[in-house]
Amino acid sequence: MLGNGFVTALILLVVVVGVQQLEAHVRRPVLTGSLAHLHPLVVLLAIAAGGTEAGVPGAIFAAPAVAAAAAALRVLADRRFRAADEAGPSQEEASSPTALARHLEQRSEDRDRHPARHDPPR
Repeated sequence: MLGNGFVTALILLVVVVGVQQLEAHVRRPVLTGSLAHLHPLVVLLAIAAGGTEAGVPGAIFAAPAVAAAAAALRVLADRRFRAADEAGPSQEEASSPTALARHLEQRSEDRDRHPARHDPPR
C-alpha cells in the first residue's frame, strides 16, 4: 500500500477508520435498538455506560441487559393495563351514558394504538 505513496495510504486509513466509527456509533445502535424495540440513543448510552463502568464486558452486555429490563417493564405495564381493562367501567361510567361512551371510546383507541396488548395470551 505504501508503494502507491504515503498520502494514498493515509487517505485509505482515514476512510477505513471513518467507516468503522460510523458503523460502531450509528449503524449498530440503530440495528440493536430496532431488534430490541429500544431507541438507538438508549442503546448508545447503555453501551457507553457499560463500557465506562465495567470495561469491554460491560459494553458487550449493556444493550442486552437494558433490552431485558425494558421487556420486563413492558410485561409489567401490559399486565397492569390488562387488569385495568378487564375491570371494566367504573361505577360512575356505568351509571352515566356519556361516561360509559367515553370509556368505550378510550378502550377502542387503546386497541387501535396497541393491538398486541389485546391479543389473547398464548
